[in-house]
Amino acid sequence: MTDQEVQRRLTSNQAADVAEKHKDFSKVGPEGTLGQLLGQRLFVIMTRPVDEPAAAKIRDGAARPEHLAYIVALEKTGGIFAAGPLLGDDDRPSGTGMIVIRAQDREQAKSIAENDPMHQQGLRTFEIIPWKVNEGSVNVVINYSDQSFALK
Repeated sequence: MTDQEVQRRLTSNQAADVAEKHKDFSKVGPEGTLGQLLGQRLFVIMTRPVDEPAAAKIRDGAARPEHLAYIVALEKTGGIFAAGPLLGDDDRPSGTGMIVIRAQDREQAKSIAENDPMHQQGLRTFEIIPWKVNEGSVNVVINYSDQSFALK
C-alpha cells in the first residue's frame, strides 16, 4: 500500500468517524452536536477603499506603515485572530482586506476598526460582521533544539 493509499484510507476512516459522531445535526444544545462545536465568537472587519483615488493612494503606500504598526500592535496584545488582503483570481490583492479580531462586543469591534489609521484618514471604509467559529484547526510544530516553529 502506497503512502497516498494509507492517507486516503486514514482520511476516509476519519471522515466516517466524524460523520457517525455528528450524524444528527438537528440537535441543538449542550447534549446535541451543535452544542459540542467550538462556538468562539469573533468579529470580521471587511475593509475597502472608499473610492479609486483612495485606492491609488493606498497602493502608493499612504498610511500603510501606520496601518501595519496598528495591526501588529493588536496582534501582540492578542486582539487579532488573522488579517490580510483578499486576493483576486490572479493572486494579487483585490483591494478588500479582512481583519478577524477578538472583541467583547460589536462596540469594541467598531472602536478597533475606527482606530485603524486607514479608516481614520478616510482612505478605507469598513463593515463589521460577527463570526462564530465552529470548526477548523491550527497545527503548530515547535522545535526546541533550534527554537524554530512552523504552522501547518
